[in-house]
Amino acid sequence: MQYTLKLRRFEMDFSKLKSKLKEADKNIVIQKNDSEIIIDTELLETELKKFSEIEKISKIQTIWKPFSSKTLKEDLLASARYNTYQLQINFQNKIPMSKKSLYKRINPYLKHERKLFSETSPNIIVIDIKKDKEIKYRISTKTEVQQETPQINNIIIALESPTLKEEIQDILRIAYIFKIPIAFINAKKQLIESAKKAEKGIPYKDLIILEELPKEYALVGFSRHAYLNEENFLETYKSKEKVCLVFGNEKFGLSQDLRDKMNYIFRLQNSTKPFKASQAVSYVMGLIVGGKI
Repeated sequence: MQYTLKLRRFEMDFSKLKSKLKEADKNIVIQKNDSEIIIDTELLETELKKFSEIEKISKIQTIWKPFSSKTLKEDLLASARYNTYQLQINFQNKIPMSKKSLYKRINPYLKHERKLFSETSPNIIVIDIKKDKEIKYRISTKTEVQQETPQINNIIIALESPTLKEEIQDILRIAYIFKIPIAFINAKKQLIESAKKAEKGIPYKDLIILEELPKEYALVGFSRHAYLNEENFLETYKSKEKVCLVFGNEKFGLSQDLRDKMNYIFRLQNSTKPFKASQAVSYVMGLIVGGKI
């Protein structure tokens, strides 16, 4: 089977990957040009996913063929093995046609064959188109290799009196990534909505946003003046069923009123300057996910 590979941005040591692939399959054929890596191998996709250097895998369904609407549609139907699909069109050089026109030709045809387009479908069909002496196409099906986000079901993040949109954006993104509810205490709704709009492409409708501290949670605050340290925090976190991590704003930290409500307060690092709120949230989540200091 032939595949095209895309390497991870910060792990692009192709020579090491090549050695690993040849060790896994002695008969593998590897081609590399400026835009892609093509391999011909007996390795399965599940085996290729184990290589940390690989970010995306596309299984080649057809070799390069002269462009024809009829044969393209036939090949697409053969490649669309599931009831739903996403379609991705890549022009490798300038082509006298548009993606929009291709979508208009392809989607109704597949719909007629009961193959439905869906933006959320995990089944991605890739059409690569290039022009040499003539226009040619190639069809692949793509699998994206993604690191699984740890499931954390016992945490809520709380932020008191935020004043900067950028800080809210960063914390909203962290909450969304880990699928953690977030509470904004004494916050302006207009500022939160502005931050959500600025973070384009993230469906915050799926994120639970609270306006008060949750009940039945251990309230854990953070201050550089606290006596208890990070080791104490991890011990406490592991001993509690439900924990609300409470952070002050980027200027003044936790208010005295909120400090008095905390069950525990911990310090992070021995820095002379305090973390920004978003930095503190990221740091604490790193401690939790890593499970150690």
